[in-house]
This record gives sequence, structure tokens and C-alpha cells, in this order.
Amino acid sequence: MLRLFLITPLLLLLAATPCAAADHPLFPRPAGYSITEYESANSAAVMHLADGELPLAGRVTEIRYATKRARPSGSPVLMRRFLDAVGRAGGEVVFSENPALGGLRAVGRLPRDGRDVWVEQEVTPPRGYKLTIVDVPAMRVPRIPRPVPPESEYEAEALSLDMLRIVERDGGIDFHVTFARGSDRLGPGYEADFKKFAMMMKKDPSMRFRIETFTDTDRKPSAQRTLMRDRISALYSALVSLGADGKRLTKIPSSEATAPVPRGLARLVLLPRDAAFEPGDGDGDVNTKEELSQ
Repeated sequence: MLRLFLITPLLLLLAATPCAAADHPLFPRPAGYSITEYESANSAAVMHLADGELPLAGRVTEIRYATKRARPSGSPVLMRRFLDAVGRAGGEVVFSENPALGGLRAVGRLPRDGRDVWVEQEVTPPRGYKLTIVDVPAMRVPRIPRPVPPESEYEAEALSLDMLRIVERDGGIDFHVTFARGSDRLGPGYEADFKKFAMMMKKDPSMRFRIETFTDTDRKPSAQRTLMRDRISALYSALVSLGADGKRLTKIPSSEATAPVPRGLARLVLLPRDAAFEPGDGDGDVNTKEELSQ
């Protein structure tokens, strides 16, 4: 009896330890990274959004990763992995801290069986990143507004140069955008990034881009394709209205692209200089692959 009393706590500890320090099934770690800290408990946490902090309560899991590799993955690579994982899981990118400029923080929301699973990734240069996962009952939680200081022309010019370097290195950029459900009506908040993109295009007149974005997956395939075309046309019009060169932008549904675009993002893919190209003309028609190859 005494032996059983002594062994039982040890068995419980050994049984719990390997299961605890594990990757989230939707967000596996990159090759060469290991878990350095792991904590999971019923608690509270804060998601950092564009318009303030979002307090949440539920099952909070925090996982820190690090690598000893001589050349660790940079923040753009880690951000792209996270955003793509949110998209593959059918989730929505609620906030992304300028992924095109190597942002360090992004937040995703994944509805799961009547619950909301919120995930925040924070890159901690030079060798690590942190995941905060909050599993809460689906509910509306009030957001706390946070004022955003205006951006000077000098800062916008500097950011457009940074954007140019990222595009040349990664072959494209992502922007956080919102659409009303089932609509091609753009939500607010994209204007500053689109203006910087237009400034960037002027720095290299040889650059040409394909516009891609997401659709609503709860619709029939034909309705998804129509909505995709309408949203891409809306993005094209918004970019041109803010100074982008429409003659160097083309429109193709992201369902025909090489990888799906995560919900909450617009993607501008840099095209090879020798690729066949037919510019979008703002008339609502989206080029197909066959039209581009002619």
C-alpha cells in the first residue's frame, strides 16, 4: 500500500510530461527548432490587434521555440509559415504586423466546434519565436481601442524601400485586408500599405505583380470563383486608386495559384521578368492562365 502511494505520483508525472511539451497539431515547428519553454493552464491572455489588446480567458498554452542553427529562419519565413498554417486550418488572419516588412507578430482565429481558438505568434530575433494559444468558448469580446500615431512622409518612404528589399528577396508581399462576408467590399485599414506599395513600384519600373486573395469556403465552388474574381478586381481598383501602376498588375484567382492565400490576406506575387503578361484593366475581368500565356 505504501509502495503504491509512493509510485502513483511519479507515474502521473511521467505520463503528463511528454504529452505537455508538444507542438500544437496545426502549428508544427520548423526543422532545427526545439521547445525551450512550455506552459498550459486555465488562465487569461491578451491578443495584440491593430486597434488594441483583446483579453481572453480559457485554456492558455504558451510555447517558446529556439534554434542553434548558424543561419536561423528570419522573421519573414516564420511569419509566412504561421500565416499559411492559419489558412490551411480554415482560420482567419485577424492581425498581421506588416509581414511584407518582416513583421514580428501575427494573430489568427480558428473556429472549432463551437469554440474560438486564438493563436498569436511573436518572433523573438535572432533565434526564436513564441506561440500563445487560447481555447475559449465562441463569444464576442469587446476590443480596447489604441490610438495609432500618423506616419510621416519620411517614414513611408523608408518603409517602401524596406518593402522593395523584401519583395526582391521573397518574391512577393502579403497585406492584411478584410472583406464583408460574401462581399467584395474592402474593409478599412489597407490604405497606408497600398500607398507604400505604389511608392515601391515607382522605384523599379520593371516589376510586375499578380494579385491573389482569399474567398469564403462555405459557398458552392461556382460562387467561390465569382467572389474570388470580384475581390481581386476590388483589390486591383484600390491599388490603382492609391497610385499603383495598373499596367504592371494582373489579376488571377488564387484558386489557380501555386498555394492558397490565408484568410485575411491579399498577396502580390512578383512575376519573372520574362513571363508572359497581360495587365488587368480594371473592367472586372480576371485574367486566366490561358490568357496570360497567349
